[in-house]
Amino acid sequence: MFLNLSLDSDFFLLTTSVSKVTNLAIMWSSQSDDERIAAAANRIIDKAVATAKSMNLDFRYIYQNYASLNQDVFAGYGQVNKQRLIDISQRYDPEQVFQKLQPGYFKLGGQ
Repeated sequence: MFLNLSLDSDFFLLTTSVSKVTNLAIMWSSQSDDERIAAAANRIIDKAVATAKSMNLDFRYIYQNYASLNQDVFAGYGQVNKQRLIDISQRYDPEQVFQKLQPGYFKLGGQ
């Protein structure tokens, strides 16, 4: 299923499928709109998650490639598993080299 949403002159594409995977792809041309667009995207995501929860359709796992920068993708693993990943990371990489050298993306510590 595809759903097109419009906000001013910006283009929003919300894609979803039966497998409960949703990807919000947004394009805009002016860097000066970054904060406004990010805020709008966060509102859409928050409302979609709240609606899914109200319909008992939410799923705790968030696919990293589709996640927003503001979402905790590791929380979906469960607290015990997330803590295990953190403990392993701290044990085998006490300087957190692999957390610091990896640009962007999601980090166990949330940075």
